[in-house]
Amino acid sequence: MLGLSTAVLLFAGLYFARSILAPVAFSLFVIAIVWPLQRTLETRVPRLLALVATLVVTLLVIAVLGYLIWPARVDTYSKVWMPLLGAGLALMIRSVGMQIYQGRMAKHRARAAAAHDDALVLEAVVAWAHPVLASRIVQTG
Repeated sequence: MLGLSTAVLLFAGLYFARSILAPVAFSLFVIAIVWPLQRTLETRVPRLLALVATLVVTLLVIAVLGYLIWPARVDTYSKVWMPLLGAGLALMIRSVGMQIYQGRMAKHRARAAAAHDDALVLEAVVAWAHPVLASRIVQTG
């Protein structure tokens, strides 16, 4: 009985949240389709240009589909424009998230490079200060 009432409440909640969940689901679907295109473009052109090209192509495709579907809709605002708005917001949020992630990775790579540079400087100082010790470091390293 508890399972049945939980299922009824869950489906009722999903039914009443459909105006929010539909654009979110559409946005996730668009991201899943567009992500490989953007990743492929990023290998061939600069990242910002790939992002702009992906965004323009995606919005153009969505606008054309929306224009084709427009006459078939009665409630055009909530059925067409809300998913488009959700898709645009999802693409924007995804691009910001990717920039944050890539910024963190760049910071990590910079720290690793700095640690490597520090080790090279230390090796050079030891080589200058004590040639015998430096030859032992080179032999063991």
